[in-house]
Amino acid sequence: MNKEMLEKDYFNDLNKIKETIRQNQNKAMVYVNSQMIMTYYEIGTIINQRKTWGSKYIENLANDLKEYGKGYSYENLYRMSKFSYEFTREEIMSQPATQIPWLCAGHGTNLTGESPVTGIYRQV
Repeated sequence: MNKEMLEKDYFNDLNKIKETIRQNQNKAMVYVNSQMIMTYYEIGTIINQRKTWGSKYIENLANDLKEYGKGYSYENLYRMSKFSYEFTREEIMSQPATQIPWLCAGHGTNLTGESPVTGIYRQV
């Protein structure tokens, strides 16, 4: 084989490898994202079973979960609680929302007063 042919084969192989990496990275991100959304839902469910309005339950949890990073702040735990309150496990798992970033699913409300997740579920 000549050098030109080897280079062409090399670049073809390189492109195939890069495409394989991209495809599998995307699959991994979707899987991890789905698992994180279910984790947030489960945390919200646990919080909703125990919290009482006016107590410092969520605030105490946030303080005790600091070792797990900033993702478990008071605000995020409150959002998880709200997320779990608004939806059932079946609604979450039956929709493509398990493939959307938590950033979209867990923040605030839109101009109509509904959460972004509620709007997504209504569109599907």
